[in-house]
Amino acid sequence: MLLTHEILNSGMSTNGGWNKEQFSLIGIPWPPQKGWKSSVIMKNFPDETINLFLYFKDHHLRGNRESSPFSGSECAVRLHGGVIWDD
Repeated sequence: MLLTHEILNSGMSTNGGWNKEQFSLIGIPWPPQKGWKSSVIMKNFPDETINLFLYFKDHHLRGNRESSPFSGSECAVRLHGGVIWDD
């Protein structure tokens, strides 16, 4: 699945940023360097990676450090008409 601007922005925390787990998933070293977005926008990632990227939104704010509920590709995120849902 392509990592679009819309998906990237959907993963942004309520504080206006992303966390280490999210950066790690998309191959960006911490701390991120200027221009990191251009290296991942429209890059193809497995559906599970995109699912996890979105799951980890606000993860650092919630204090949740448990493992992800996603396994395999059964929860593939689908983007349609600007709405994100999982099936």
